[in-house]
Amino acid sequence: MEVRVMPTTNRLPKILQRLTEVGIGVTALVATVFLLAAVFTDSALETPMEFTPAEDTYSLTSEALGTGTIHDAVGVVGFTDRSATFVALSTAKVLAYAAASLVLLVLLRNILKTLSVGTPFVDANVGRIRAIGILIPVFGFLIQGLHWATSLIVMDTVTAEGLHIEARLTPNLTYLFIGLVVVALAEVFRYGTHLQTDADLTI
Repeated sequence: MEVRVMPTTNRLPKILQRLTEVGIGVTALVATVFLLAAVFTDSALETPMEFTPAEDTYSLTSEALGTGTIHDAVGVVGFTDRSATFVALSTAKVLAYAAASLVLLVLLRNILKTLSVGTPFVDANVGRIRAIGILIPVFGFLIQGLHWATSLIVMDTVTAEGLHIEARLTPNLTYLFIGLVVVALAEVFRYGTHLQTDADLTI
């Protein structure tokens, strides 16, 4: 059941709706360009890697703390040789980022659309907000998994003199925290929707 609230003169919802629509178009365009670049150009495949220098290879000296060694460093490895693995990994990363961005932008656009016409308190928006809360950590962990898979392939196929290359999967719990907050907001919005429905029925 849709509950129409008093129309607002605030133009912000419509502006945000238009911005999300522009974002959808830009995301699709950028994803297409990157996919074409991965397949047809000499762009480099870059993947984050964690590495530990061999013992005593690199050291630091501090007047206050003495000497130390560098460990658990993070770098970006760039490969320019084209191969089937190169194209597959580049394509997977571009598609993952594009899919995540497009799905979230479409959901946000639909929420703003109802807000701009004065009917935000609908059950569909509760589902959309909840979906955003679930998809944020899912997409975040998916992209992290792709980086980890790339690191595994690099670790198994290359050698680096003086470095111990490691592929570590360190989940970023920030995605999970943000997702939980958004899901909680969906429940608050659901409760507000029921209150608005009850209030309209008593008038």
